[in-house]
Amino acid sequence: MPKDILILKGSPREKGNSAVLADRAAAGAKEAGAEVESIYLHGLDIRPCDGCELCTDGECVIEDDM
Repeated sequence: MPKDILILKGSPREKGNSAVLADRAAAGAKEAGAEVESIYLHGLDIRPCDGCELCTDGECVIEDDM
């Protein structure tokens, strides 16, 4: 059964050491047959919940990258 793997890169250095290690891990997982998705978080606009309670059906009213 194939596995799905999500790699979240949180370092502000897009090509830093942790990104290189994450890419190596992704390559190994792909080689083993896994579906891999990598997301670089530092460049995204992700805002925290402000507790407005306006969410409907699990959808947040804050328009960000989350």
